[in-house]
Amino acid sequence: MGLFESKRIKELELERDKLKEQLNNLYEREENIRHLNEVLKKMRLEVAELNEKKLAISTELEQLRDEKRKKTSELENLDKEIAHLREMKFEEQSTLLSYTKQIQELDEYIRNAQDNPDFRSALNEELTIDRNELFAIRKRI
Repeated sequence: MGLFESKRIKELELERDKLKEQLNNLYEREENIRHLNEVLKKMRLEVAELNEKKLAISTELEQLRDEKRKKTSELENLDKEIAHLREMKFEEQSTLLSYTKQIQELDEYIRNAQDNPDFRSALNEELTIDRNELFAIRKRI
């Protein structure tokens, strides 16, 4: 019976060693699963933070696009206004040039007319008529 017992003890020891190995493997797997769960939890937190940052950046980007559209519109309006002001400036310069030319022509006409006795008498008559009209208007008022 000793041989049988000895063989049985060896079988039991071998089975014990296998069970210890399986238990160690299960323990390692359980530790790996815990570690992976912790890593997964951290990664989920990171993903959530990244999603929040992405949302904030998207919102800011949209605001910047809106601001760009507004600034572009303002710039276009300013360009139109500048073009309009340039046109007005050109018209005013043309008018000023025309007035300057008319003044020069009138100055020359007056210089030439001052020497003409007919011009002086016609001017005096017109001034008298204008004076008489002014007196008539004052009397009515």
